[in-house]
Amino acid sequence: MNNLEHPERGAIAVMVAALMVVLIGFLGLAVDLGYAYLQKTRLQHVADAEALACVISPSANPCPISGGDIYPVVNPYGFTIAIQNPGDDSFCPLPSAQDNCATVTATSQWNTFFINLFGLNKLKLSASAIAGMVGQNDCMEMLGTSGTGIDQSGSGTISTVNCGISVNQTGISINQTGSGDITSSSIKVRGSIRKVGSGTISKTTSISSPVVDQFSSMPAPVFNPPPPGTCAQNNLVKYSGTTIVPPGNYCGGVSITGSGNVTLNPGYFKGISSSGSGSLQFNPGNYVIYGNGIDVSGSGSVTLGAGTYIVYGGGANFSGSGNVSGISVLIYNSGNATYPPGALNATGSGGFNLSAPMTGPDAGMLFFQSANNTNNMNIKGSGNSTLNGNIYAPTAGVNLTGSSGTTLPIGKIIVKNINLSGSGNISVTNAFTPNGGSNSTRPVLVN
Repeated sequence: MNNLEHPERGAIAVMVAALMVVLIGFLGLAVDLGYAYLQKTRLQHVADAEALACVISPSANPCPISGGDIYPVVNPYGFTIAIQNPGDDSFCPLPSAQDNCATVTATSQWNTFFINLFGLNKLKLSASAIAGMVGQNDCMEMLGTSGTGIDQSGSGTISTVNCGISVNQTGISINQTGSGDITSSSIKVRGSIRKVGSGTISKTTSISSPVVDQFSSMPAPVFNPPPPGTCAQNNLVKYSGTTIVPPGNYCGGVSITGSGNVTLNPGYFKGISSSGSGSLQFNPGNYVIYGNGIDVSGSGSVTLGAGTYIVYGGGANFSGSGNVSGISVLIYNSGNATYPPGALNATGSGGFNLSAPMTGPDAGMLFFQSANNTNNMNIKGSGNSTLNGNIYAPTAGVNLTGSSGTTLPIGKIIVKNINLSGSGNISVTNAFTPNGGSNSTRPVLVN
């Protein structure tokens, strides 16, 4: 019997030894796979952090087009880093809503702990991340569906800083025949580019989705439609000397000539015309200028007090040689069948220095044209002009002419199309946000 037991004991010992090898193998595999999982998690965290750091890097020290570990503070494990940052939306999964995307790949290789017993000596893993800017980053939008979105002739330039340009026209999105440049961190177009002149155009990205009108839900200013129920004056009132016009409803309108300085107070006016050399001042408040609109062609300065200026029919024409200034001002250009809407012309040889209200329901709106008004706006930069606020004309274009610059330090231009001629420049620096910020975009991981 004992002779028969020894072989069985030997077989069992062999089986136990084999099982121990298998068990040790599984334990080793668990250790190595667990460490690999830990490394993969670390790699992803580092790739995410490096990509976000690249997107939010300051303009004074931007993330390079390509490079290695630029931000070691977010890479405590010393992983190998490869960064690509073209500075546009070419890496963005959704270019219509994302800008300035950077991609980062983090890689790590290490010696295995136990599974090298099975011939696997090294493991190598990597993780990738894409970060970009999302939000309402465009500060120039062309909303038209046909025709040309941006028509640039002459030597004038179009530029945006910290925000982009989107063109909805599916025919010719941009027609450039002059020597001026179009510069932006992001230019998105639905149509083609026609370039004949010597000017340059920043890299463009094709989009298929329509451009979203950022101000489509912006309510029009609330006012009682003209004419008013009672009239202070039914006939045209003329002023030629220094005068303070009392508040009231001037159902015949007001005409100002001569060299005297005239001060107006809030009310209803069936037209305001000023052709004199004296200054014209609007005291703060709300004005409804209807029928014949407002026409300022004199040489005196114009000061718009804080308030809302409803131009209801006839349009607004500032063509004089005096400076036009105002703080917390909204000019709303509209009309109806009785009082047909007219154009808004800021074409005088003096400078324009106007700022929109920064609070309230109309925050940020400087020139606001109703959708039923298809008359193009005309802005002539013959004196350096600063317009702090949004220019919005969803069904009308903007004609920019002249030899000097028009700057929007804070604001957006959202119109049907833009025509730029002459040697003047139009520059938008930051998109306006009512909460006090200068840009509504934020860095996020987009993939």
